[in-house]
Amino acid sequence: MKIIFTADIHIKRTVWSHHPEIEGDALEALCQIKDLALSLKQDDDVALIIGGDLFNATRSTADLVQAATNMLLDLTVNGIKVYAIQGNHDRDKIPWTDLASVEHMHGQGAIKIGNHFFTGFDYMPLSDIQGALAAVPAQTEVLVCHQALKEALTFENAVGQGVWNLESEWIPSWVKLVLAGDIHHPNTYDLPGGGKLIYPGTPWMWRINEVHRKTVVVLDDDLNIERMPIKARPFTCFNISDQEGLDVLVKAVNKHKPDETIPEQIRKPVYRVLYSTQIPQVVGVLADLVKLDKVHILQEPVAVAQSDSEESSPTHSGISMIDCLPEAVDRDKDPRLFSFLHDLLEADQPAVYLTDELKKAEGRSI
Repeated sequence: MKIIFTADIHIKRTVWSHHPEIEGDALEALCQIKDLALSLKQDDDVALIIGGDLFNATRSTADLVQAATNMLLDLTVNGIKVYAIQGNHDRDKIPWTDLASVEHMHGQGAIKIGNHFFTGFDYMPLSDIQGALAAVPAQTEVLVCHQALKEALTFENAVGQGVWNLESEWIPSWVKLVLAGDIHHPNTYDLPGGGKLIYPGTPWMWRINEVHRKTVVVLDDDLNIERMPIKARPFTCFNISDQEGLDVLVKAVNKHKPDETIPEQIRKPVYRVLYSTQIPQVVGVLADLVKLDKVHILQEPVAVAQSDSEESSPTHSGISMIDCLPEAVDRDKDPRLFSFLHDLLEADQPAVYLTDELKKAEGRSI
């Protein structure tokens, strides 16, 4: 049997709210995962486990929910069982799994999938997770959760409290493998009991610094692990400090040819352009490149040149308001406020989102 594990798909319409022209990446990632499952099903039994944050928010638009649930239903009608937990973004009292033929693992105890017992639970705050881990059934071999491992987030917030909500020492020694969501960069960590914790990473570029290779995790009958690739929208960063660097960009755009192996919805690449405002006529040149409509150009003017003129690898420069949110609001102590502010910052139309929330609040107060 093959078991596919993915997490943090964060289905939403656009890639980044301030660039509404770039859209469809999340649904395309789910579509590729569906196609992979159907392909593997030709030779073996297959199951899919979604480790939280299938949706970017608890309130997604009807068309996005319909598109996602239709893909999952396509799997179930083809004999592929789908299991899921909720993450911190899409956790709700009425789980989204009720909309599709998906088994919600939370609260079900140990579930046998293939030859092994799996236990899963939704995202939990730091105050609850240790007790939940202590109650994991003894037959559990694989744990599915949506938590931030301390080793994965080694920094502290402004008041000296860790923003992580899971310590490896809390995981029962009989658990051989932990499949986890919440951390968006793929990684594997050794556990004190000899097992491993695996983050598959986001299957598309949810944030501009998530430039890692996109994969899903596939387990075989012996719980051996293989990372299988998911195609993502091409992304390149240019640091331009002079005319020569601008010429390199112009040449790259003019010579660009679409990669036919990439799904059409995400084939048009993103060029992130950090450019010096001191370069003559740079704004006009960039405007002309945008009109060519060959690539998406994200323009970021800087007052001082940042590096040489050559094309560089994607950088981690810039800190978004969402990056700073954990410093301002403790997600564990006030999850509703954290979720509200996060969804507001991510909303494509913040004013509409606020209006909807106010209407809901008024309805609850009546």
